[in-house]
Amino acid sequence: ILNKCNVAILSALPVLLKQFNDSINDYLFNQAKEQQDVTLQNDLFQSMETINSNREPFESFLQNSINQNLDNISVLVTDESFQEIQDIDEQSLELVSDEEFNRWLANSKVKQKIERHLHEEIKRLEIRLGKVYGEPVNRDNNPYGPCLFVNAFQQAIESLDIKKQILPICYDIYGKVLLTVMTQLYSDINNPETTEQANINTEESPRDLPNLYDLVGEIRNLQALVKTNLNASSEMQAAPAAPTAEQTQPAVPEFSTTEV
Repeated sequence: ILNKCNVAILSALPVLLKQFNDSINDYLFNQAKEQQDVTLQNDLFQSMETINSNREPFESFLQNSINQNLDNISVLVTDESFQEIQDIDEQSLELVSDEEFNRWLANSKVKQKIERHLHEEIKRLEIRLGKVYGEPVNRDNNPYGPCLFVNAFQQAIESLDIKKQILPICYDIYGKVLLTVMTQLYSDINNPETTEQANINTEESPRDLPNLYDLVGEIRNLQALVKTNLNASSEMQAAPAAPTAEQTQPAVPEFSTTEV
């Protein structure tokens, strides 16, 4: 199951990255066109330029981060960054800067959004993983939970020079794209028979091929039947025709008028 999860995630990554890039560019461009504030408009255009010019390193950063986590799935690791907002007290808030808090808030909102919409799918996967690891798996230590994707995104997006007021927009767009991708991802992971059945339908199964010996036997039976029918037809043509009713009647003598 761990191998299947890894394969499914690595297959979903290109789709996730492409959809995010397309969506963030469209959104930033449209927002910049409609923005009356020149400063904010420039920030939007500059952020869009930064994302486009650094697309390759950004995607490599995110992929490498996820790959490193997948390489270490043999041991469950608790993600302490996934903490409910109400669990943080005022004293803790005083110890962090506004920038760090906003970063944590954006990260947590995306994780909780995914968990809220895909609660049943995630729970099914956690139960299956618990049997593999031999210990309870929950949202804090699920190696294939939202944390895997959101934490990797946070590290990748913060490696770029994005204006802090634009970062929440990036998180929001990424969260929407991630929800779509993870919905299909968890469906494939939790219902492997769907994918396997699709593969069976597209490939010719050896069990569906007729047995060679059976084919030879059927051909020989067909040849024998044809030969029998041909012989019967030949015998019917060679035999004398049966007399008709007219042939069995006595011949009527013909009388000459001169003799009469």
